[in-house]
Amino acid sequence: DRRMERKKKGWFERIKRLFISEPKQKPKPDKKVKSKRWLVGKLKTQHSFALPAPEPEPATGQIQIRQAEEEQSKHAVAVALASAAAAEAAVAAAHAAAEVVRLTGQPSPAPAREDPASSGHELFAAVAIQSAYRGYLARRALRALKGLVRLQAVIRGQAVRRQTAATLRGLESLVKIQARQHARVDVEHDHEHDGDGMDALLRRGRELYAAALQQQQNSSGSRGWDGSTLSKEEMGAVMRSREEAAIKRVRALQYASIQNNKTNSGRRRSASGGSPCPGTRWRR
Repeated sequence: DRRMERKKKGWFERIKRLFISEPKQKPKPDKKVKSKRWLVGKLKTQHSFALPAPEPEPATGQIQIRQAEEEQSKHAVAVALASAAAAEAAVAAAHAAAEVVRLTGQPSPAPAREDPASSGHELFAAVAIQSAYRGYLARRALRALKGLVRLQAVIRGQAVRRQTAATLRGLESLVKIQARQHARVDVEHDHEHDGDGMDALLRRGRELYAAALQQQQNSSGSRGWDGSTLSKEEMGAVMRSREEAAIKRVRALQYASIQNNKTNSGRRRSASGGSPCPGTRWRR
């Protein structure tokens, strides 16, 4: 037990030395004061032994975001530096070109010692160089302009041809649809006309038959062709035969009208089929 207490005491003393700085010159306290201080230091170490929790590491997503932001900022700085350098180089090139043009366009006066013939040759050479360079630039611009004009003409020609073909196809289909619709309307009109004619013919036949029958009954009554009296069965047979004859006449008239309408419709179709279609005429 004593050994354990000594070990604990030495361990607590070491920790206390780490956390509590003692002065260099320290008076020797009494034993009671020392024991009290030891108890207070022990309590302090017990309370302050718990180390502070380490700060939570940032998440991987935040680290990636920070890295991406840093890379973007570095890239933006590099781009800005490159653009600034390019701008400076462009300004320097412009100044140099302006200086060259100034020197070649307005040559400095030759000194008195130089030969005037040599200065004239230099001026002529500078003018010739400028003329050749300007002619080269003009020819290059003209070639580019010609190519652009040709490209525009080709594209516009293809578009116009495509639009014209689509318009002709649409007109041809429209003419075909109109022709079919007109033919259908004509056929329906013919059928309606035929039906109306047949109905009117049937009604007229029935009316004529009823009028003839009434007139015959009023004139002859129930007597035969020789004036003899007819029985009820004979009278019914005569009436049926007359009705059948009237129906046959009506059917014959209907058949004749149908044949006439068919002949007329066939003639109209042949006449319409012989004329060329407007769409084919346009395409030709």
